[in-house]
Amino acid sequence: MLDGLKSERTQIATGEATWSYEETRKAARKILEDCRPGLVIAATDRMAMAVIREARQLNLSIPDDLSIMAFGGYEFGELMQPPLATVRFENEEAGTRLTV
Repeated sequence: MLDGLKSERTQIATGEATWSYEETRKAARKILEDCRPGLVIAATDRMAMAVIREARQLNLSIPDDLSIMAFGGYEFGELMQPPLATVRFENEEAGTRLTV
């Protein structure tokens, strides 16, 4: 499935964290130190913020050294520099559609 990707970095790393900001920071630090991925996909915008914090602590430039993608689409992502790449997910609308 990833055959078409042309990159020096082909390793896929996963990390586990609770929904806690601090736990996410610890998991992000481990991944960023161990394998220096080119892309991190975070489950939530808040988790992405934790990854960004750790990346900056390690002097990684976003998006030059590391791209970050998240799910949530909250407005605060637009205020970040650079703005957070995020997929907007409307929880209430999804819940309504599931109950119909």
